[in-house]
Amino acid sequence: TVRSSAALALGKLSALSTRVDPLVGDLLSLLQ
Repeated sequence: TVRSSAALALGKLSALSTRVDPLVGDLLSLLQ
């Protein structure tokens, strides 16, 4: 159960990172 919950947490983090990366890129381009 601990491993499965950790795997789910990692999956959510990876999904969030893939969604946030383009947003961060847009913000950086706006700042520049």
